[in-house]
Amino acid sequence: MTGSVTQPRATDASAASIRPLARFLHTECTDELFCPQYIRNNKATGHKNLRCFPHCCQGHKSRSYCGSSLMVACVDASCEYVFGRFELEHHPAQSSEDTGSPAAVLDGIDVGDIRRLRDFRAVIKTKTNPLASWMQGTELAKAATGGQSSDDKVFELNENRISWHYGYVSNRFSTDATHVFQVYCFKRCSLENDDLQCLARVASMPFRLVSSRQIRKEAQTSTPAILSLVDLDKIPDDRFSYMQRATNLSTLQTVLAKIGEFERTPHGISVSTLTFQRHPSQNDFAPFQSLLSDDCDVDGAVTAVSVLVSLVDRVMQSEFVVKIQSILTALSSCVANASKLNQAYGGFIEMLESQVHTFVDKSLLGLTGELTLTPLALVEHVVQFLKARLPAPCFVSSEEMENGAAVALTGLTGLALPNGQTLHSMHEEPPYFIALVAQLRLKFQQSLLQRSPLPAAVHQGGKYQHGKWRRVDSQRPEIPMFVLREYAFFVSQRIEILSSDTEIQIYLPDSFIPVWTTFELSRKPTRPSPGHMGISSHVGMNGRTITAYIAWREGSRVSVQSYLWPMRPSLTRIRFTRHIQMDTSRPGSTDRLMIVNEMEQANHDPIVPPVDADIHAQLSYPATYFPMRTYTEYYEKDVTKKRKLVL
Repeated sequence: MTGSVTQPRATDASAASIRPLARFLHTECTDELFCPQYIRNNKATGHKNLRCFPHCCQGHKSRSYCGSSLMVACVDASCEYVFGRFELEHHPAQSSEDTGSPAAVLDGIDVGDIRRLRDFRAVIKTKTNPLASWMQGTELAKAATGGQSSDDKVFELNENRISWHYGYVSNRFSTDATHVFQVYCFKRCSLENDDLQCLARVASMPFRLVSSRQIRKEAQTSTPAILSLVDLDKIPDDRFSYMQRATNLSTLQTVLAKIGEFERTPHGISVSTLTFQRHPSQNDFAPFQSLLSDDCDVDGAVTAVSVLVSLVDRVMQSEFVVKIQSILTALSSCVANASKLNQAYGGFIEMLESQVHTFVDKSLLGLTGELTLTPLALVEHVVQFLKARLPAPCFVSSEEMENGAAVALTGLTGLALPNGQTLHSMHEEPPYFIALVAQLRLKFQQSLLQRSPLPAAVHQGGKYQHGKWRRVDSQRPEIPMFVLREYAFFVSQRIEILSSDTEIQIYLPDSFIPVWTTFELSRKPTRPSPGHMGISSHVGMNGRTITAYIAWREGSRVSVQSYLWPMRPSLTRIRFTRHIQMDTSRPGSTDRLMIVNEMEQANHDPIVPPVDADIHAQLSYPATYFPMRTYTEYYEKDVTKKRKLVL
């Protein structure tokens, strides 16, 4: 049944025979009646109309009204009135009016409660009261009920197909709130008054609201057709599974790296070509010969290499580049929340697995035609097949992984490390996946490139932090760092800052994703918005993801404290704090900025903390933080001097 119903309790003996007192009817098509997400218009007239509610049964209309009416059946013959409205899923709708007003007395209705008919009539939506929150159902004749039981009384809400107005006031903190359309069935208590008693209530499936303004801002020049490749709504939000699946895929790629390399040639912002270039002077098996021991099964190793060579040839001939491009374009239109982004990554990984499932030569793997494996299981089988026939040196070693990570980041950013310096091994995500995640996040964030900074209203004590700054000195320890930290150090060589009493915005022009990132100076735990560290996937680069931050101002100093959550039990939490202020060694100076960086590591967690728990529960999860390192960076005004033209 679509929706949830509340009805009076029954005895144990009769409970099994009782059917719902109220339910939604849906006979016009075979699609689901309700959707998990609706776009809401926000008009200057005060109308906040849901588009396509409950769904586009007769086909979508890009303009004017789009949607359908709602039909509700009640099995109680005494039911005379049906009313419905939009409400928050977990909290009954609360009126902003006085407690005694008609709108207020209709809040929190439960089965058995008594309400007055006159109170409903005062808040029913009509042509003269278009912003009212309640809709009244019209009872349908038996012939119009589509063959329902003769005992059912059927009512239609919004029979005139007027807009579905929902005046809920949202903000940046309530974007993940879920809502329902709640319907209440009533009977008259007496003919002597207008008292009504609630017989039953039924709610739609929970849904989220998306602003039409946000959709327009994120829209691309063409509508991405991601659903033809992967259906995001059918992909679970399971980042731990994605990490393991990505590692399996990387095993295939790292062995292929011995044979050749993928080359991506960009043509504009969203178009590129992808080729697999082999070493021209040797056969495909030549790079593996020196790695084989004397007692190695050469024929088995040759077969393993043949499996991969055959796979990549078939994949590249099947318009794989077009599929990749469609996914990258589609990611940029996803709603910017963690769950949807996780699904997008999962969809990408699922698509790669399906390519292996479709094009791998199963006869070389020794699989019979009767044996059927899922794409995920087949990829795992291929990985085990390779590991059983190729020695460990054929796979990426720790040293190669470090160098590969550096190469991947160098190719994408131009970052160059000092001679002889290496990076810590990337045990959590392989080098190729860094490049993949970077490209995905780059595409995903393209819609944010035009975001403007906050207005120029500044805090009197912190206004001197405003402007463009260039790093001139750093006390950062000269030790090998993880790729993500090297990237962070690289992109922060130039920085722009704007601040107000309540917010500070930071812009890193050398970042992959040069957007203004906002930090609220509220001292309250806050979810991070997509920003300059966008290459850090929700799957977790270096095995961690930023789950929240706390920011505050003390005089002219602004502090931003980020909490990095582990994605595997073998890792621990990290707390990273940046204190931004003018150089204290130069009192009164406004041309030199200092940023003090403090990194702390928590004691080892026996279990992975609840990543998807309430934000306050996350930050109150027990831990003792120990200082790891503290260093200071100095910045001066980044002023580009104009040179006179010498003739």
